[in-house]
Amino acid sequence: MSVQWYPGHMNKARREIEEVMTQVDIVIEVLDARIPDSSQNPMLNTLRGDVPVLRLLNKKDLADKSRLDLWLEHWRGNESILAHPFSTLDKADIAKISQWVGQMVPHRGSAEKPIRAMIAGIPNVGKSSLMNALLGRRVAKVGDEPAVTKSQQKLKVTNGFQILDTLVFCGRKLKTRMPVIAWLLRVPFVPLLLIMKMLPWWV
Repeated sequence: MSVQWYPGHMNKARREIEEVMTQVDIVIEVLDARIPDSSQNPMLNTLRGDVPVLRLLNKKDLADKSRLDLWLEHWRGNESILAHPFSTLDKADIAKISQWVGQMVPHRGSAEKPIRAMIAGIPNVGKSSLMNALLGRRVAKVGDEPAVTKSQQKLKVTNGFQILDTLVFCGRKLKTRMPVIAWLLRVPFVPLLLIMKMLPWWV
């Protein structure tokens, strides 16, 4: 019996992300500062191609600073990645985003050629909260359902910075998979390495 390791919902998400990616100059990827690696989605990293990414390590106040610094150092040498510890509750952090995206997309940023950004990430990392904070009003429902919400509408942050009315939800809720993971960990003949390789397909 063959096993489908690339289920339909992932194929659909892949196609939708590819379509949205042609409309943006930068991806704003929201990660959980406590688990930066586990809260990434490998598919998004592949599909963005040459599009630069601003990685916001959200919930910085809950993260171990020494471990967080190691991740920041890890990405520092990559010209297409800019990473910062972040909190959607910190108004100073919110105010810096326009500066950070301008640093990554220096050829745009005027009223005639605004920077077009997309917010992406797995459920429950703070994407909707970030969009609402950037715009100063509630435009995105705060929730955790995986989806790609597409729209032609562009929302103005500043004269030279827009975000697409699009939230890319990459992956599923990890908490719905935890009973399966816990069961596999108790099975003696299932190697831990195999479980770790399978984990990205569940989230």
